[in-house]
Amino acid sequence: MVFGQNNSLPVHAITFNHRSEAMYRALTRDPESPYVKKALSTGLESVRMLRPDTPDSVRRMLCSMHNQYHEGTGETWLALLDKAEELMEAWDAKNNGPGGSGLTTRHKEYDTCLERFLFKEKQATAWGGSLNFFKSTTILNNYLTKFAVKDEVRRFCNERMNFADFKLVNRPGQNGGLGLW
Repeated sequence: MVFGQNNSLPVHAITFNHRSEAMYRALTRDPESPYVKKALSTGLESVRMLRPDTPDSVRRMLCSMHNQYHEGTGETWLALLDKAEELMEAWDAKNNGPGGSGLTTRHKEYDTCLERFLFKEKQATAWGGSLNFFKSTTILNNYLTKFAVKDEVRRFCNERMNFADFKLVNRPGQNGGLGLW
């Protein structure tokens, strides 16, 4: 977990999100509950606190590394939007940069080269090796960005959705995952 600004609460969960979010919800709903009081006095177990200035890249790496051991809730569709955007920026830089092939989407080798870049070179496993799934994610991200609603959608979802729900995680073929796709 990462402390908020000035080492204060609320904290931001990197892993064990379900535990911390449940604690905050319980505290808001019923601060006098004996269970809430006990949890507040004993704290959450096995939690490491990071400084608020911990770089985002370190936070993402820690989250990904931790989820490799217990799978966590997997990548949320919001995280997939961000990852797809990062990967497309990297692809555009490679494809259109110095020494790049400059392929356009109309070129017959474009999909093959993009797929190799994503799943071999960048080892992007979140899409289960499906280029179509990756493209769908990219299209959604592009429209949310084009209409300047991505931040609002993220805020709305973070306030109202439980990302521990198996239907909202990216685990192709497991427990009916990919419920939003």
